[in-house]
Amino acid sequence: KFSIQQFFRMFFGIDVENPIGTPLVQTQESMEGIVEELLDDERIDYFQVEVGSTLNFSGEGGSRGNHLGNVLITLVDKKDRDQKSTEIIEEYRDVFANYADAEVSVSQPGSGPPGAAPVEVRIEGNDLDELDRISSEFVTLLEDIDGTVQVKTAIEQSNGQFVFTINRTRAEQFGINTAGLAFILRNAITGVEATQITNQGGDDIPVVVNYALGDKQYNEQGFVQTTLQDIESLTISTPSGDVPVSNFVNIELEQARQQIIHKNGVRSMAVRADVTENTTPFE
Repeated sequence: KFSIQQFFRMFFGIDVENPIGTPLVQTQESMEGIVEELLDDERIDYFQVEVGSTLNFSGEGGSRGNHLGNVLITLVDKKDRDQKSTEIIEEYRDVFANYADAEVSVSQPGSGPPGAAPVEVRIEGNDLDELDRISSEFVTLLEDIDGTVQVKTAIEQSNGQFVFTINRTRAEQFGINTAGLAFILRNAITGVEATQITNQGGDDIPVVVNYALGDKQYNEQGFVQTTLQDIESLTISTPSGDVPVSNFVNIELEQARQQIIHKNGVRSMAVRADVTENTTPFE
């Protein structure tokens, strides 16, 4: 006999999280110490390393990003090792508790189809700020309960986004039309498609026009990269003379979520926790 529970107890996972914005190569380097620790463990049959995502033990899909990585570990058969998988997991949680190169969490799927963590609190509502506040309170509450480990919210943050806010009052003082100013900013940041050229193969190639700000650089997707300094130094012609854009625009870096989970049409946020060995979620 081979039960579903036995199957899920044969493997566990390690998720690695670096600061948002960490390059993929640096994330890979941060995982080298973990790999070295696993290589000499005879209780492990084999493992696979992936950079750019976390594992999907929650049932809602793993997170993705250059700052993330994971290791999926398969243990040798139970008869060939002296310890239970839960004991091995506890051991590695202690080993990587103060891992210097990244934040590390060690977990195992439940004994069944992929689902929630052993402990999960789900908060629903439409106000994101309120969801953040309540979820933070639950994190503190769960961390104070004996037997819970790796308490965190299921929030996927991205690198963030720059928000440009036009000061309408100041723009009007200089006789600047806000719609025209917004067009200039768009031209400076992303450019404007002026026309299309059809090649011999019949494919339409867009012709994008943008301002020549600083030294032009292009990312892997072919988009022009510029700097905030270049944008802020862009000048606009006004009845009073040329004035820098920074006189009319406030630029702020804000957090941005890669995705927002909805349940029955309502925004939903989860706080999850694992439990130590010999602790059940009901306790």
